[in-house]
Amino acid sequence: MHDLVTLAVIVLLPIVPAFILFHALPSTAVVSGPLQGLKINLGGAFAAYFALLVLVFWTHNIWGVNESHFEVSARVVDEEGQPIKWPITENVLGLVPEPGDLSLQDDGNFTWRITTRSGRFPKLILNVDKEKYQAITIPLDPKSPLDSTVVPERVFKDDRIVLNKIILHRLPKYVAAQTVVATPLPP
Repeated sequence: MHDLVTLAVIVLLPIVPAFILFHALPSTAVVSGPLQGLKINLGGAFAAYFALLVLVFWTHNIWGVNESHFEVSARVVDEEGQPIKWPITENVLGLVPEPGDLSLQDDGNFTWRITTRSGRFPKLILNVDKEKYQAITIPLDPKSPLDSTVVPERVFKDDRIVLNKIILHRLPKYVAAQTVVATPLPP
């Protein structure tokens, strides 16, 4: 509803100065040319108003009007289901775009409050203990598929995105390669 009111103000407010200028000054504004396959030929205050409307609708994605607020929450566990303790010294959550209000709890839970433009969902990049666990990227867009071995369930409730648990997988064990000795072939 807030977006609709803001759009109405943006569209209707310029009518007032256009009306005043139309009556006070001689009108010489002209807008003409093709627009989406139609030939446009307008004059006077309405031409200026039409040009402003086209500009407003053409740039609607940069107004900041269509913002969405989400709260993302999850519990991060290892493969055995034990909660992950957040390291104090490093940034373990990489948030795209910039992080909002982030709260980390000792039991592996976190809550992240974010603001995005409508239709654009951020990605959650989780990198806990680089020496022990694989880094993961989790798309928060409901249309994006999930790796069910990492995030078994993603639930959307109004303005909340709940990832019941995020399972971190250990890095594969390093196995040193065996030394191979080359022997020359007989001539």
